Amino acid sequence: MHIDQTTVQRYLETRYQQVQHLKHMADGWWAQAFSFTGDQRQLVIRISRHIADFRKDEYARTHFSSAAIPIPRIIATGPFSDGLYYCISAYCTGTPADDFMETLTTAAALPVAASLLETLEHIHQLDTQHLSGWGHTDANGNGMFDSWEAWLSAIYNHKTPVSWQELAAATWLEADLFRQLITRMESLYPYLPREKKILHGDYGFDNVLLTPDGKISAVLDWSDMQLGDELFDLIHMNEPWVNPPESVNYLQLWLEDRQRKGIATPHVNERVTCYSIYYTLLHLHIYTTRQEEDSYREVAAWAKSCLL
Repeated sequence: MHIDQTTVQRYLETRYQQVQHLKHMADGWWAQAFSFTGDQRQLVIRISRHIADFRKDEYARTHFSSAAIPIPRIIATGPFSDGLYYCISAYCTGTPADDFMETLTTAAALPVAASLLETLEHIHQLDTQHLSGWGHTDANGNGMFDSWEAWLSAIYNHKTPVSWQELAAATWLEADLFRQLITRMESLYPYLPREKKILHGDYGFDNVLLTPDGKISAVLDWSDMQLGDELFDLIHMNEPWVNPPESVNYLQLWLEDRQRKGIATPHVNERVTCYSIYYTLLHLHIYTTRQEEDSYREVAAWAKSCLL
């Protein structure tokens, strides 16, 4: 998906009397983002094929936003053109966490990592009593599966509903590898906790903005919000197959913080292995649907060496 800036400008001129300073911000896997000034307000427009993602941002802003979890105000969502949708939100200043952390030494990065984990802990402490279901959530915050384990086994990619079995029949995706990994993942289900937490699902990287002094200015993109085990959010923050020695180990820092607070974290190794397998399977699925064979081969080789 690619929307040129001229198309965006023309659309915005149908909504605002004065549109200035339109600037391309980012291309994600599933959306594009542009900043602009509309009638003298600094705003952001994102464009995607997935309106449900923007509805989840609206839900998060309405139910979760606070001083501890700053979430941009959503101004409007709706159809853009030809199966595309828009979301206009308030502009938030800040540097994406991944870009910010790249400029720091490991020692300087640790306090910033602590700040990131503190905000993540606030997310995990949000009330779930009124929410039903498990796993990937709908626009009302409810999980779409009957259990956490059912969601894991489904290898659910809400952006592309085709199953891994269908992909295996038509592409390079290796059915035997998936079956072996799923069998091992499911063997670890008895070790998973039964406590339901709100998960961001894609925390860190370019979904968290930081102030110049390393504080959180915004938590963005709630499209992958889930209900399940809080440890799952930590797997994403250090992708299992990318772990250079100089990188911050968020999982280790999270576990050390819990130990200092006297919070038990049972079956850590089994849970980490289980979620690393799931995370790997999901990315193999995504790489296949996006026709990124080199990325698929690289991660598949890592999985065969490290997960089986």
